[in-house]
Amino acid sequence: MKPFDLFSTNYNDFHTMMDIAGVPIYVNGVPRRAFISNTRYLKEQNDKYISTDFEFKRGDIIYYDNRYWMVITQVGTPRHESYKGMIRQLEHDIIFNLYNVKDRPSKYLLKVPSIVSQTSDFVAEYSRTTQFITITSEIHVIVQDNEKTRRIIELVNNGGRIIFGHRAYDIIGVSSTQKGVLDFTCTVSTFQEGDDRENSIPKPVPSNIEQYLDTSMYEIGGKDEEPSFNLPTGDELTEVDLAYYTTDGILGWHREKKYMDFDGFMGYRVVVYSSTLFTKTTVLDVIVEDISSIPSYKIGTDSDLDRGYGWEVEISSIFTDGNVTVELAPITFSDYEIKQLPTTP
Repeated sequence: MKPFDLFSTNYNDFHTMMDIAGVPIYVNGVPRRAFISNTRYLKEQNDKYISTDFEFKRGDIIYYDNRYWMVITQVGTPRHESYKGMIRQLEHDIIFNLYNVKDRPSKYLLKVPSIVSQTSDFVAEYSRTTQFITITSEIHVIVQDNEKTRRIIELVNNGGRIIFGHRAYDIIGVSSTQKGVLDFTCTVSTFQEGDDRENSIPKPVPSNIEQYLDTSMYEIGGKDEEPSFNLPTGDELTEVDLAYYTTDGILGWHREKKYMDFDGFMGYRVVVYSSTLFTKTTVLDVIVEDISSIPSYKIGTDSDLDRGYGWEVEISSIFTDGNVTVELAPITFSDYEIKQLPTTP
């Protein structure tokens, strides 16, 4: 593997950086690697940014961090051979009963990872004609557009129903305006005799559910054989050399020397201790996600940290495969060593 040069204009550096720090994911069941990062703002939905060195599209199902996600945006135009988009966690599992479709499949209970949004809360409506009060509510169920989910379209306004959130809903419409996904509109209705409320399956329900349950949209190719990822054991010693310590308290150091020996290099843990006559106190404990050639972090000035008996800094290099995180054994630098460093980067 070629070293990644932060300042190089070589477009292949993005691929190298992906090899170093990309986390393992599955795209529609196929193992790949990507950069996954949090969005800037806290929202109701669990959304994340995704960057890859391969093309993907809206509607693709991502398996990451032991959860299923869906690409919900158009994928950004590739720049420097990278593709960017946003994914949203698929919180719900909806079972669509395809018993009454034409050419019914052998496994007609289709279980689908879904995004569900409520567009109309429960509202009481009075009909002057019938003199009845009815309760209306509407939800949208968004699923990946594929060969199997297109069969659900046959259920629209044709007796198609789902059970979600301990309520029954009629499937009354579908939209495919957003390429890659199907958006089904459902209105609240009533339970019918034969519905399986416990397993959220509308009638007709077979006695042996497992025999007719299609869970193929959850299959992960080679999941029992996890993608090859070479992580350290944690017994290895962090190997970094200090670079500078500015007058305003910024400490810089050279990149971990073993960053190419393992996969998933993501940065460092920096811990600062300040000593008094009887104790050593932690004044800073932070994760620095920086894989550049000379990372840095503001740890504080000598006057900020010295409590009479000196201070020291521990740096541990961190590697991760997205599920397991490993810290190398830390290396410690005394305040005396640090104060001898150049004061400019």
